[in-house]
Amino acid sequence: MEVQLLVYDLSQGLARQMSMGLLGFQLEAIYHTSIQLNGREYVYDGNVVAIRPGSSHLGQPMQKLHLGITELPMDVIEEYLDSLREIYTVEVSPFSIAERVSTADDVQAYDLWRHNCNNFSNDFATFLLGKGIPDHITNMPQAVLDSPFGQMIMPALSQQIHANKRRGGILGIEQQTPGSSVKPQSQLHQPLGKVHNISNVTQLDELLERYEKSCTVIFFTSASCPPCKTLYPLYDELAAEIGEKGALIKVDTSQAFDIGSRYSISATPTFITFLKGQQENRWSGADPSALRGNIQLLVQMAWPPHPHQALNLPTFSNPNAQPVIFSKIPPLPKLLAKMGPTASDPAIQHLTSFLETRSSSGAGDVLPEAEQVELVAAVVEAIRTEEASREALK
Repeated sequence: MEVQLLVYDLSQGLARQMSMGLLGFQLEAIYHTSIQLNGREYVYDGNVVAIRPGSSHLGQPMQKLHLGITELPMDVIEEYLDSLREIYTVEVSPFSIAERVSTADDVQAYDLWRHNCNNFSNDFATFLLGKGIPDHITNMPQAVLDSPFGQMIMPALSQQIHANKRRGGILGIEQQTPGSSVKPQSQLHQPLGKVHNISNVTQLDELLERYEKSCTVIFFTSASCPPCKTLYPLYDELAAEIGEKGALIKVDTSQAFDIGSRYSISATPTFITFLKGQQENRWSGADPSALRGNIQLLVQMAWPPHPHQALNLPTFSNPNAQPVIFSKIPPLPKLLAKMGPTASDPAIQHLTSFLETRSSSGAGDVLPEAEQVELVAAVVEAIRTEEASREALK
């Protein structure tokens, strides 16, 4: 994958015109940089933000520098980005200060002069390619800070940056860019599921055995199958969705002849699903809807939801539900009349006496446990009797 450095000028040309008179040396731009990789632009703006390249309110970059080609897979890159997301933040929490003491950068949040977007781009590029971004970009803040004018404006700029941090960003890229994404802290170091590319029977058997108690899908494709390739993005998306709940496998029958022979594959694309170690379904054709529906159904069968989730109980589903407390005792004679013969039960009579005494004299002794049990049994029996009567009337 190609790695590009996107270079912006935050001064919109003013630095080139006025830097010599103000700073005493020529400054071509107030550099703001980001890394473009795999169709996304990664930038540090208080948080590590991913956007569509050139879609922020900063407009198009003044330069696109080709830094090199990386051979690292995206799952490895995402894992490294997770580690950067813990370092490149808006503010530093007390936990971070206490726990992350290995390097100076570990305890720094955004700092206009020493811990900024250019430092992020440099760290990211170094990981991807083994080399950083041009020195004149990373050294620019220190050069400005060393000048008399830089020393004079530093307090005002730092105050402005601190105010911007309170709004969650520095330049507002996350807030003002449609389609921007920031990975939540809860998802760090939780890599998404991926498609397993298998080339021999041994690898396949190992995966089938590993997911024997769950589910697996085998996608039989070939290099000469254009319809197969149209399903690749969807298959990758489904693998990310199900994560570790199952395994999505891809087999190129033009290379893995032994696997194709084992399952008698005569056409591609062909899909075979396995549930709890047994073959569950088999179909052919490049139908995205069928692929998504069959895989989602397979995962649901392997990981069925609890039966209680299907019950329509909005009152019990409300996590903020509070008990209904009556401040006054209802008219007991009317209540007893509605209970019918059950009202003459000793447990009910004892409870009635207890409530009347409590209402007139205040709190008294609690009901003995045995009598509470008898009361519950009496109420349950009354409910059963009422239900039986209703059934008889039907």
